[in-house]
Amino acid sequence: MAGLASLTAALQSLGPLRVVVLRQALARPRRERRALRLTASFALVREIELHVGGVALVAARSVLSVGASRGAWRAVRGLGHRSLGSLLFADPAVSRSVLVFGRPPARTARQRPDASGPGFGSRRQHPARRSVFVRQGQGLL
Repeated sequence: MAGLASLTAALQSLGPLRVVVLRQALARPRRERRALRLTASFALVREIELHVGGVALVAARSVLSVGASRGAWRAVRGLGHRSLGSLLFADPAVSRSVLVFGRPPARTARQRPDASGPGFGSRRQHPARRSVFVRQGQGLL
């Protein structure tokens, strides 16, 4: 979890990876506003689970400004069931901040009653990490 390499690639080495999109919509991010220096109320939020062998191993949340989703990060809108990692680590123009570790906020995909897998759907907290990826001056968390 502490490595800077693609978590998606590491999971793919364990077996076939499946991306389950839980939500991709405009929303009002709160905790991510400062990290991305967001000034607008709404941002594009994408929440997914990464499954290997039918088991949900990772829950992930990505946030980017509406402007970035129409600019440098417009490819995120069309990812569908492809991983964000496939986009981030294939582009040499993308830079990454240091990893920050902590606990996810309440009501993330990890705690939704409809989520599945070990620890998913429970109130148990799982470790979390985040970093900001920058492309053409626009951030994605």
